[in-house]
Amino acid sequence: MIAARATIETAIERRETRGCHNRSDYPEPDDALRVNLVWSGPGQVVREPVPETPPEIAGLVRDVSTIGKLVE
Repeated sequence: MIAARATIETAIERRETRGCHNRSDYPEPDDALRVNLVWSGPGQVVREPVPETPPEIAGLVRDVSTIGKLVE
C-alpha cells in the first residue's frame, strides 16, 4: 500500500507526459519537470534535480544503437 500511494502521489505531481508516463490533461513534456519526484510520506512530494550523466556513461549511451529495440 505504501508503494502504491507513493506512485499515485508522484504521478499526480508530474503534470506532463514524459516517457511511459502519459497524461491526457498534460500531453506535452515540461522542461521544468526534468526532475526526480521524491515521496517522503503522505502528501510529501519534493522535486530533486536530476544529476548530470557522467561523461563515461554518456559516451556509452551515444555508442549503443536503439534500432530495432524497444526503448522507453
